[in-house]
Amino acid sequence: MRNLGRWLTAQFKTLDLLPEYFQSAKQEWWRILWGESLVAIAFVLWVLLAPMPIWAIICFLLAAFAMASYYIWRADHIRLIPTIRLRFEYREPFVQMTPATSPGRDIVLARYWRVFPDCSTRIENCTGYLLGVFKEVNGHWEPTAFDEAVPLIWANRNYAGPLTIEPNIGPYLDVFYTDSVNKEIIPCTGIKMHRASLVFKERATFRLDIQITNSAPISLKVRMDDRPSYWDRPLVDLLPYEKSNSN
Repeated sequence: MRNLGRWLTAQFKTLDLLPEYFQSAKQEWWRILWGESLVAIAFVLWVLLAPMPIWAIICFLLAAFAMASYYIWRADHIRLIPTIRLRFEYREPFVQMTPATSPGRDIVLARYWRVFPDCSTRIENCTGYLLGVFKEVNGHWEPTAFDEAVPLIWANRNYAGPLTIEPNIGPYLDVFYTDSVNKEIIPCTGIKMHRASLVFKERATFRLDIQITNSAPISLKVRMDDRPSYWDRPLVDLLPYEKSNSN
């Protein structure tokens, strides 16, 4: 009996929000019954055109309550689905200067351009991708040899695999960098695409499409300055994402 009492006590504790549920269900139920929903319209037309039996009225009320419960559940379910919003701003720490080493050379400077994953809850197994690189030709975006998704490296980790993203913590995702030796755009990919090694040798305007697991893609418009001394100051803008056939 004592165990049964504990079980009943635990069960009743889970019903502490039942009044709030019934209040929300009542409001949604009332909206379905007399609002602008298809159910309400059908009910009114039926009443006006023909007498309605009791069983039909009861079925209608039960169906409306079931729909009200579904809408309440759906709103909470959508709110709890983990999502990420990628953010970029042309300032530190999105743009970060750091010393770097180059084989056979002295220490050089490199500047990294990064995006930050905003989220409201802890999300596991996230991977960042460079979806593709496009070149602007006569006002249109043409695909380049970077025509398939490759993983990007997480900032300060030298790692491109899945990890956990924390709210307000990140980490940042490195997208590309420029350095004082190469003076060109170098994507921070975990896999080197050798067939695409000449893409950024050309001084042109490029669009880099980026995505993290559970995020909507974003695009960065990038153009290197023609002056070699301005290697660390490419023009970078955030663009609306445009789905391309190669993505």
